[in-house]
Amino acid sequence: MAVQTVTWDSITKGTMVTLSNNDLTAYFSNSRSNVRSSIGRTNGKYYIEFTLGAISNGYLSIGICPTINYSNSEFISTRSECIIYNGGVGNIAVSGVIKETRSKFTTGDIVSVLLDLDSGTIEFWKNGIGQAIVSGIDNTKEWVIVSGYESTGNNGTVTANFGATPFIYELPINYKSYDDSQSNIQKILLSSKNKTYSLRSLVYLTETTIPEMTSDISPNGRAFASSVRSPSEAAWKAFDRTESYYSAVNTVGKVGHLGYEFVNPIAIGKYAVRNRASAADTPPKNWTFEGSNDGSSWKILDSRIDQIWGNISEDKNYFVAPEKINNYKMYRLNWTSNNGSVTTCINELKMYEASLTLLSLPDQSEQFFINYGVESPINLTQLAGTKFIKSTFTPYESGRKFTHTIDLSKRRVDKIILE
Repeated sequence: MAVQTVTWDSITKGTMVTLSNNDLTAYFSNSRSNVRSSIGRTNGKYYIEFTLGAISNGYLSIGICPTINYSNSEFISTRSECIIYNGGVGNIAVSGVIKETRSKFTTGDIVSVLLDLDSGTIEFWKNGIGQAIVSGIDNTKEWVIVSGYESTGNNGTVTANFGATPFIYELPINYKSYDDSQSNIQKILLSSKNKTYSLRSLVYLTETTIPEMTSDISPNGRAFASSVRSPSEAAWKAFDRTESYYSAVNTVGKVGHLGYEFVNPIAIGKYAVRNRASAADTPPKNWTFEGSNDGSSWKILDSRIDQIWGNISEDKNYFVAPEKINNYKMYRLNWTSNNGSVTTCINELKMYEASLTLLSLPDQSEQFFINYGVESPINLTQLAGTKFIKSTFTPYESGRKFTHTIDLSKRRVDKIILE
């Protein structure tokens, strides 16, 4: 894709925003006012960095909004569907609802946005450290990058790097800069017995893979926990779609685990934790999501710290990194602290199966490489089926040869079976 010039948009900016540095630096003065990127996106995986200049005590915010919902003068953190990191108080908000509380911004911070419109997620970094991941972005809409100062009597400066200059932090694998000038897209094709194959991107089931449980072992599989407060609040209550699981009451409640054992090994790539509607202190706060095939040796698939819920029944969605997805029979949420209560409560723990589809290609032409090359790293343990693709075009005759060698010292390959 051709490189595009991307800046802060001088036409739609708020009246209290002054642009400089080729419209990449925005100065917010004395009143709430916002600015947006000059172009929007509907698909792709993009990385953007923001350098914070001198900021006073106002509420400097950075995030994304659907183009149609952007306003240059209202609080962007309360606009419908906007996903905002409000650095003045450290809140991550969606449509004005606070999802998490993270680190505040200070002068000189580097704030990164990792926008994945293909998977519908956005991740925020501060000084190279992950702060939060928010899922559920509607990729049928166009999205713009936004920043704003939601205060009066204060001011702040933010300089955006959409890709025109080198980034401070390494461009994440399979992301590109917002202006398409820099890329870390790594693609491969698979070859076996003179045949060429590719893999479709990860697909997640839309409903939890765990059945609606009526006991710890019915209708199938097994729900388990490190402790329970009472028989009516047993482990299976976290998988019954209505009621809640509670751990034992005492200091043990702040450390424990809750999980589910499937009948057969399965690849879980996404999970969700729901809190109880009226108790913000009972959900887990710090945890690891783990997989096992024997119940004694556990593999850490995802780690989270400082997870905070509001006083509403709310699902928080989390994703397992693609390279960690594998077939496990047992999965558990293993927490080391909760949000203050003597018991830990989980209203629902959902798990979503992830799958890859094997694609059989006619040849190794450049066009097939471009269209069907798989972003690396990948995990090849889940091949849900085979689809055959018939060539309907003439391969490019550029003379370029596409070869990708997997360095086994850097990437683990557990099993490749192509039949």
